[in-house]
Amino acid sequence: SDVCSSDLVKAAADGTVLYAGSDIAHLGNLLLVQNAGGYITAYGNNESLLVKKGDKVTRGQVIAKAGQSGGVASPRLHFEVRRGGKTTVDPMTMLPPQ
Repeated sequence: SDVCSSDLVKAAADGTVLYAGSDIAHLGNLLLVQNAGGYITAYGNNESLLVKKGDKVTRGQVIAKAGQSGGVASPRLHFEVRRGGKTTVDPMTMLPPQ
């Protein structure tokens, strides 16, 4: 399932919201979700956040509305997968084969 469908941002995997806010430069309204296996998924530049810190989310749940926050030039979703909080992982390697 798509992480961003139209303007709705969906959780890539089950997890718990670690951060929901706009204190990180250039990422606007940002969500960080702790997932199984030490992974964290990041969803930035949202128009609005639909979950808060401590909320449990399930894969496919709508968690935000995509937008243009953080000073970006056009509407977008900044999406990252991190392992151990520091190492960025290519999201394409995490997806099932097509």
